[in-house]
Amino acid sequence: MKSKFFILSVLSTVAVSGALPVINQIPGIEVSPVQAATRFKGYTSPNLFSIRYPSGWSVDSSNKEYVIITNYKPQTGGGKASASYIKNNIYFVDSSFSTAINQEVASYKQNGAKITKTQSLTINGKSAYRLWVNDSRFAFPNSIVTLVKYKNNKTAVVASLYTKSNSSALGVIQPLQQSFRLLK
Repeated sequence: MKSKFFILSVLSTVAVSGALPVINQIPGIEVSPVQAATRFKGYTSPNLFSIRYPSGWSVDSSNKEYVIITNYKPQTGGGKASASYIKNNIYFVDSSFSTAINQEVASYKQNGAKITKTQSLTINGKSAYRLWVNDSRFAFPNSIVTLVKYKNNKTAVVASLYTKSNSSALGVIQPLQQSFRLLK
């Protein structure tokens, strides 16, 4: 199972970089039609990070340490998100990696959210920790939150928000999050 995950991670990373067309190359590993049809482009926050996202999406980088990438034009106001919307928040917290993980988990639990899965992983050679969260109180009730070790007192966070009914969300979110690179 671990080797299957590793191979899928490598294929997703290579495909996101544009070096290889995404097709079913290994028996038993399915690539979603969304991944296969999606063209990615890059965003770089100088001296902080880079990330790849589907072309045609919007990037709001008005705050250099808090970037928002969406597949829709953000509007002011509240309400429920459209089932097809995906929102990605990229920011940094002033906490060590382990403290940031503990704070994130405690915050979700304290607010009544359900953490459905957790995973320790590596992104671009850096320690990372991923949470799958369900919280029906918000416009985007589902999220995948990945924390990446940055410096001793700082942690990068990539939080992807979506609705469970969006069947293509995971096929876009996972390669997007795996493409995250710290630049210093």
